[in-house]
Amino acid sequence: MFELQEVWDIKIVLDLFFGGMGAGAFLMGYYLYLKGKKDFGLKVTLSGVISLIIGLGILVTHLGKPEAAIWAMLTPQLGSVMTWGIFFNVFFMIFGLAFSGTLILPALPWSKREKDMKMLGGLGSLFAFLVMSYTGALLASTSIPIWRSPATPLLFILVSISSGIGLYMLLAHLFKQEIEHIAIIASLATTIGVIVIIVSMIIIAPVSHVAFKESICMLLGEMATVFYAVPQIAVRESACVLMGQLAPLFYLLLFAGILAPLLTLVTMLRGNMEKRWIITTGLLLILQSLLIRYLIVFSGVIYLPW
Repeated sequence: MFELQEVWDIKIVLDLFFGGMGAGAFLMGYYLYLKGKKDFGLKVTLSGVISLIIGLGILVTHLGKPEAAIWAMLTPQLGSVMTWGIFFNVFFMIFGLAFSGTLILPALPWSKREKDMKMLGGLGSLFAFLVMSYTGALLASTSIPIWRSPATPLLFILVSISSGIGLYMLLAHLFKQEIEHIAIIASLATTIGVIVIIVSMIIIAPVSHVAFKESICMLLGEMATVFYAVPQIAVRESACVLMGQLAPLFYLLLFAGILAPLLTLVTMLRGNMEKRWIITTGLLLILQSLLIRYLIVFSGVIYLPW
């Protein structure tokens, strides 16, 4: 007998999504700061911290007990991934605000000391990476087979990076900044990585735990022919999974110049629409992250032997 988990709802998905995207954006912003684009870099890092705070706000409304986080820090259970996650989120918020807050409060004493700024940015980046790692490790610490997979933490790190870059692209368009080539390459690599992991999970499902197999069936659609010899396919679910990954991949290939002939043709047909393409790619990268987290969380199946 299979039972679908009902404890983790859409608010948890949104918390993981906003936290991961904020961490990815902060890393991208700190890179820009080190490269010399300090003002814009601070704007991107600040957007990352704001995204984290939004996610934490959603989580608090879900739990209904904000004091629980304070109690968890005062009486830490070091064997609990969630406890570590609370510390990572709090320290990311503290160091992230101390670094990016100088954009709003330039009178802060450390804002003019480059060594201190780099230290704060470095610490913020460290805890940002730990936050994006924690979001997947938290699921992997449970007893649900598809969550317990070692691929889950890596998958969540990849979509955190890509969604953070997606947010950076939207801000670059807003503030009329040129898109860094490394952002395109990184998001292209993470998108390909996500596709490889999803395909690998589908391939190994038939020889995995029965609950893992059932989760993959739910992820692709209840009547997916990859597991059952029936002619019907849940087109909506399958198309959602595939297009959620292939759409941003297509746009990224265009930007990277790999599909240069096609890009030339499209440019001739569409005229000066590059800004719209930047917005579309950024949104697709963000939606990719939300889609993956949603699918993984809501396909969590438990096998009950009775």
